[in-house]
Amino acid sequence: MKKFKIAFSLLMLGFLLTSCGVTYKKGEITQDLQALVKKECGLDSEAVVVGRTLYLDIIIDNLASNDVKIFPQIMHTIQTVNLSVVRVVLSSDSNIQYMVATAFDKNRILAFRVVQNIEDIKSYFYMRISRSDYESRNLVELVGSSLVPKIINDKHDITKDEFVGRLIASQINMMARTNPFYGTLIAQMQMYYIGIKDKELYLLVLGVVDSVVEPIIQDALQKNFENYVNKYTTSFDVLKAINIEGKIIFNVSILNSKN
Repeated sequence: MKKFKIAFSLLMLGFLLTSCGVTYKKGEITQDLQALVKKECGLDSEAVVVGRTLYLDIIIDNLASNDVKIFPQIMHTIQTVNLSVVRVVLSSDSNIQYMVATAFDKNRILAFRVVQNIEDIKSYFYMRISRSDYESRNLVELVGSSLVPKIINDKHDITKDEFVGRLIASQINMMARTNPFYGTLIAQMQMYYIGIKDKELYLLVLGVVDSVVEPIIQDALQKNFENYVNKYTTSFDVLKAINIEGKIIFNVSILNSKN
């Protein structure tokens, strides 16, 4: 996954250094994006704009395959699709703020989603943030069959608070996929964004959380919460992670680190 982030950021930067002007009109951005994906990836896609959020859905037949040999090609396809989204948005006169690219297999067993904040991309391009900082702002979601239909059908205008909440959950989930030590401990646990109420961010925790895992997740949540709340200046200042029964199992806030 780390290689995906680095490869994509380099591809994106290479394009940005050679791009300028308005190429894609606001009213034609979805058709133009679908045409570009067809031309560069040979894939049919569906693009839609909701408010200031651009969604692009593509079907990759072998996305859920167990054949590790085709994984590099799948990731290359996803990188190319994401680059197409960035190219169209940054070369348009639209006011798009968030870009959501979702790849899933035809049987809807697995879905891979990348959500990007246009301001983060611009900040990276203009060197206001480092590459490592930019990569830490990539929101990646991987979901199984029970949630694939939901995320495909749920298309709404993403807010900054929602983006940050989902980013925090994504970072915790990625710990199991990028760090062998964490992977051994928390492979059976996943976090999902629920919503924000009364300046409190709520996440859902599914899976196993025992006495060994709990302090590790608590510490990771505290660090990620403080990190992203400070970067994006959110309206919430408390995070509560609950289980399927509604019981709060993690509770962190900025104030925790000041006591």
